[in-house]
Amino acid sequence: MLRMETSWPPTLSLAAGKQWHLFLSHSWANQDVVATIKHRLELMLPRVQCFLDVDNLNSLDDLEREVALSQAVLTLLGSTKYLSSPNCRREVAEALRRHLPLVRVHEADPSKGGSPLKVLRDECEKRTPDHTKYLFCAQETKAPIPWHRLPYFQQKAVAAIAERMLLSSPAYNGRPAITLHVGDGLAWSQLSFRQPIKLYVSEDNPPAAEVKEALVEKFGDDVELVPSLQAATHWLLFLSPSSFRDEKGERLVKEVATALRERRAPILLWSHNEDEADFDEIVNATPKELREAGLYNPLAIEWHSEPDIHFPVSLRLVARELGAQATGGGVRECMARASRACVACVYMAAKELVSIGQACDARAGSDGAGLLKSRSGLVVVRPSARSKSGSMSCRSVLRANGSSLDTELVEDVGGGEQPPLV
Repeated sequence: MLRMETSWPPTLSLAAGKQWHLFLSHSWANQDVVATIKHRLELMLPRVQCFLDVDNLNSLDDLEREVALSQAVLTLLGSTKYLSSPNCRREVAEALRRHLPLVRVHEADPSKGGSPLKVLRDECEKRTPDHTKYLFCAQETKAPIPWHRLPYFQQKAVAAIAERMLLSSPAYNGRPAITLHVGDGLAWSQLSFRQPIKLYVSEDNPPAAEVKEALVEKFGDDVELVPSLQAATHWLLFLSPSSFRDEKGERLVKEVATALRERRAPILLWSHNEDEADFDEIVNATPKELREAGLYNPLAIEWHSEPDIHFPVSLRLVARELGAQATGGGVRECMARASRACVACVYMAAKELVSIGQACDARAGSDGAGLLKSRSGLVVVRPSARSKSGSMSCRSVLRANGSSLDTELVEDVGGGEQPPLV
């Protein structure tokens, strides 16, 4: 489940006259992607309302109406058929006419109906030039979200979709950004090494230097760089179709072959960017002797460079291969979680008591704050007039005898986020 930095789920709100938080615009060639996006959003943001034609459209005549009822529009930039489809063009035209914010998602894999962004942009310019700026240039600070089928990357992509969708809602309108996370999601996990590792990167494999530097920046002294494979506990090999070409490539072939004979397999990385080949081309460009020696027995990690939204996932996948493990939160963090859970339960119970008239006492303070006291003697602090949220926020919980729980461990709801049901 997605949560704000306060650990509460985000507020889902709709402006007057709106029915859908997100309209999913796509071509049939990418139907599987939008179906997955809708399913994952509904799991991670309960009560979200997403429009998908196969689920919600009664008639094609209603297409513009449904776009108008939406707060934001997700455009799935994958197949070039999206730009030639009359119905997709109707959806984009109506969204443009109403100045609806876009959430752009890019499917690049050609085997899954994807295309490079440049190909899609050129196709749009040729067919509907009036839509080019809206679809490809209007939000230059927010690049299209790369879509992935690997679970860890997909989880991060759905969180990014939700963040951009929520910025168009009344609860978060005007904010430059919001940050969502999944409690046990790899992209947001805290990893550490039980003992320092010694890492080697060949001088004849320049792309691996970026990964090495990112690891050192993240983990500091726990990652010690060493000048030779013999002194290392682990080593990285970043692959591309040109890795084993020219003089450097020949030296790298010898180094990798020696390591494989000594059963010192590297951690493999590769990158699938706009101008780079897919993994099959990398394998085909690898010398036969290395393939037969088992170079590709371990799975290669797809690397995404910063500021790509998937960079945290790539970095943590590499760290786990190097032996990093999830860091325990310690006693204080466990107490904080327990405290938040207790507060959430008390909040929901007290709110219910108030709503049905079982709260019998309300005393206002000088700042507009007050205490709501139920017949059971449980007392919950009511928000002050200066509270950021118009709804009840739970700042501390008091026992009937007046003693207080550890309020340092109780997080203020603030900003409109609602306590979770636990």
